[in-house]
Amino acid sequence: MDNIKVDAYLPLCEQYNSLAQSFFQQHLYFKNESKQLGKSVDYFDNPIQALKQNECAIAMLQTAICAVVFEAFAIESYTNFFGAYRLGNSLYYSNYESGEKGKRYSTLCKIKMLCRDTFKSPYPTGGTHFTTLKSLFDKRDKLAHNKPKGYEFTVTESHCFDDYYEAMSELSFIYENLEKEMALYSEVKENLAAASGQQEPIAEWISNAQDAIAKSIANMIT
Repeated sequence: MDNIKVDAYLPLCEQYNSLAQSFFQQHLYFKNESKQLGKSVDYFDNPIQALKQNECAIAMLQTAICAVVFEAFAIESYTNFFGAYRLGNSLYYSNYESGEKGKRYSTLCKIKMLCRDTFKSPYPTGGTHFTTLKSLFDKRDKLAHNKPKGYEFTVTESHCFDDYYEAMSELSFIYENLEKEMALYSEVKENLAAASGQQEPIAEWISNAQDAIAKSIANMIT
């Protein structure tokens, strides 16, 4: 009987990205529903329509938040998986995740350091990809450390709740470049694979696992 050995990892990056993509599709659905509902109406003029519009706006916001947070989670998780897989657990976690003073790195720093120090191939930072990547993590941090401001809602004869719409604009950053941000996980995988000059590790890991399973089955029937 042949000895069978395969390195096993349990990363959550693929699950996080699937969640991000699912929430993004839901966001697009509610965005389309919002367009179908038309311009905002006053609650006292059309309460049913106003409630539908409000529900749709909340759903758009919630799904956009979830999409951003889980896409950032996916990239962070993948970076750690990539580093541990290519460098080995001990080397990667002692150098990049030790938590020691002076050794606390953001995900973006880890990505650049891995490419520069390990593979001698700089991560692409000159185009829109890296700008969008940085924006995604800025959004995630802004959501994680939310600092709401106070607003006084007023109603006058000519304008209803103008302050409310001003307050809501405080959250509009969540929608900026959302579609481009949802492509970042795949782009990071491609860029890290190119920098390392090796196969994308999740695909490689799955292939190795499949080979191990095939050998195990062969051992059972021979």
